Amino acid sequence: MRSILRSPLVSRSALAGAALLLLAPALSAQRAPGVGFNPQGLAQLVSRYWVRDPQTGALSQRSFVIDFSVLDALSNGTEFERRWGPGSFSRLKWVGPDNELTTTVATAMQWAFTNQPALLGVASTGAFDGQPTQLEVIDACATGYGTQIVVAYAQATWPGGSPDRPIVISDPTKPRGDFSAPNPYWPLTIYYHNKFRGFLPVSPQVPLAEQ
Repeated sequence: MRSILRSPLVSRSALAGAALLLLAPALSAQRAPGVGFNPQGLAQLVSRYWVRDPQTGALSQRSFVIDFSVLDALSNGTEFERRWGPGSFSRLKWVGPDNELTTTVATAMQWAFTNQPALLGVASTGAFDGQPTQLEVIDACATGYGTQIVVAYAQATWPGGSPDRPIVISDPTKPRGDFSAPNPYWPLTIYYHNKFRGFLPVSPQVPLAEQ
C-alpha cells in the first residue's frame, strides 16, 4: 500500500493542518491556569480587612503588605495569613468585595481577560486559560481592586449599566422617563427608563397606556 506521505492526493498543506490539529491539545495544555492578574504591576500591594476582637467584639481595620512569594496560600490558615496578613483567615470581611460578591469578581475578571486585559495587568493573554484562579480572585478582593474590575464589567454588559442601555420599567412609585439610581452593592450608577404615564381619572385607578 502506498504511504500517505508519498501519495500525490495528500497536499503538504493538508499534512500541516493535520499536524496542527494533533498539536492543539498540547498547546492548550501549556497555558497556565488563570487570567494573568498582576496586582504588583498595577500597584495593588496591600490587603485591607476587618477583624473582630474576640473579647470585646470591637471591629478594627487592618492592612498588610501582601507577600506575593507565598504561592501555597490556600493550603491552610497559616499560609493564608503569611500572604494576606495576620487575622485575614478569620477576618470578618475584606474592605473590598467579599463573601457572595466574590463570584461577581470572578465573572468580571473572566470578562476583562477577553475584553480589557490591561485592566488585569496581563502581559500576554495567550499564556493563560482565561479562568481566574482562587488566588487571583482573593488578591483582587483583598486589595479592593476587584471593585474596579466589576464596575468596568457592569458598565459594559449589565442592563442599566450605561445611559444607552437603560432598564425599562413601568412603576408609579418611580420618576417618569429617564432616571438613575446607585447600585446597592457597587459604586455604580444604574440607569432606568420608566414608561409609566399616570392614571386615568376613574375609580378604581387604571394606568394610562404606556409609551
